[in-house]
Amino acid sequence: LYIWHLSESIRLGYEINQLEKQLETLKKEVALLEAEKTSLLNPAKVEKIAREKLKLTEPQPDQIIYLQRESSELNHD
Repeated sequence: LYIWHLSESIRLGYEINQLEKQLETLKKEVALLEAEKTSLLNPAKVEKIAREKLKLTEPQPDQIIYLQRESSELNHD
C-alpha cells in the first residue's frame, strides 16, 4: 500500500508538472493571439493588408452605383 501511494504521488507530480508546462504554453499563445488581434483591429493595418495582400484599391467614381430606397423601405428603419 505504501509503495502504491508513493508511486501514485510521483505519477501525479509528473502529471501536474506537464499540465503546468502546458498551461504556460497556452498562456503564451493567448498573449500572441491577443497581440495579433490588436494589430488586426488597427485600421491602418487593415488598409495595408487590403492594399498589399489583397490588391484592393479605392473605387473609381464610375465604379460606384448609388441606390435609392423605396419609401416603403424607409418606414421600416
